[in-house]
Amino acid sequence: MGGEPADGLPAPRRQLSALAIAVAIAMCVLDASIANIALPALVSAFDAPPSRMIWAVNAYQLTILALLLPMAALGESIGFRRVYGAGLAIFVAGAGLCALAPDASFLIAARVFQGIGAAAIMSINGALVRHTYPVSMLGRGVGLNALVVAASAAAGPAVAAGILSVADWRWLFAFNVPIGLGALALAVWALPGATASRARFDWAGAALNAAAFVLLFLGIDKGLHGHPAGWVMALSGLTLLAALVWRARAHPAPLVPVDLLRIRSMALAASAAVTAFMAQALTMIALPFLMHVVFGRSLVETGLMMVAWPVATGMAASFSGSLTGRVPAGLFGGVGMTVFAAALAAWAFMPASAPPALLVAALASCGIGFGLFQSPNARDILMAAPRGRSGGASGLLASGRLAGQTAGAVVMGGMFHFAGDNAPRLALGLAAVFALLAAAISLAKLGGAPQRR
Repeated sequence: MGGEPADGLPAPRRQLSALAIAVAIAMCVLDASIANIALPALVSAFDAPPSRMIWAVNAYQLTILALLLPMAALGESIGFRRVYGAGLAIFVAGAGLCALAPDASFLIAARVFQGIGAAAIMSINGALVRHTYPVSMLGRGVGLNALVVAASAAAGPAVAAGILSVADWRWLFAFNVPIGLGALALAVWALPGATASRARFDWAGAALNAAAFVLLFLGIDKGLHGHPAGWVMALSGLTLLAALVWRARAHPAPLVPVDLLRIRSMALAASAAVTAFMAQALTMIALPFLMHVVFGRSLVETGLMMVAWPVATGMAASFSGSLTGRVPAGLFGGVGMTVFAAALAAWAFMPASAPPALLVAALASCGIGFGLFQSPNARDILMAAPRGRSGGASGLLASGRLAGQTAGAVVMGGMFHFAGDNAPRLALGLAAVFALLAAAISLAKLGGAPQRR
């Protein structure tokens, strides 16, 4: 359909647009977390070491991270719906290629291709939410979107367990194809046709951004695996990133949203997101290995027990969302991340003989803590930006999430290399530290000025 009303979409198109947005983002987030629990099966299927197969996760996340900000800028330039639809088509095609992968190298390459599509979807997801809902309902829409993201990330293990109980690992990717095609058909009709800014797309900045993030995270990964040249790559990436930020300072709508990061509440919320999602990524990779390899639980049993996480996340996010605007987001974030840190510390010292009830309780505590944090923090980022910079805010929201998740996955790969079977417990302890840091950053928001509307 054509343009959009100035204040969101009318019903029932608003509900259909929200459904299309939710299905697409859920697939992208699920795909990352599903791969985590599939890692042991992939290691066995391809007879490859965990330190190599973890790139089935890393390649996907690193591609998304490298392209999030360029895709957000492209959406502002040529229109959000165009970029979103193209991204969804690429994502579906990539899922089909993953399902057909004959070896580990092909799978990793297919995950890169799939990541291109996921970057287009995730980068402007928040902007589409903002253009879908009227101002009076925006808080509810942001909360629903944040709930879908958090619940999808946590539900991945349970979905993977259900699929693996009746089929092999290839169906973990193949199931996306029919769902994605349905979401694409709905998106073409229902999504808001937000007016493009017609600003020239910064191709040089996009290339600089992608190179900076790839060099940074690949360099860290190689450095953690004992290759000194990796640290040179990482330093080169940091240098390019600094140059990109400097280049963006004078631009009215820069690819790297330095203009938005001057807003205190947004800068703190984005920083909290990076550290919180780094803790989550470490946890989501470490727990399946801890429960399956160390505790001796089956993959199906592991996934089914982890259902406690998304259920608790949904309850906590619903609670925090209902109080949005009345209770400061910084308070929810501080309390939620403290609960998350305490649960992670308990997991780090959990005995292998722990009864299932205790494991489920510890998983539910993780979900409660993360649910209290995620929805209010995402709302802070999107609500603090002017409406005309909703694409930049959306890219920043997605970049904060993916930067943390990718960094966590890269660090986890290094821990597997150096610590072997001790890596899951060490990772959970490190995740608790990052959760406490996110709590401190969230509480720092309490002393700031009111948000921009």
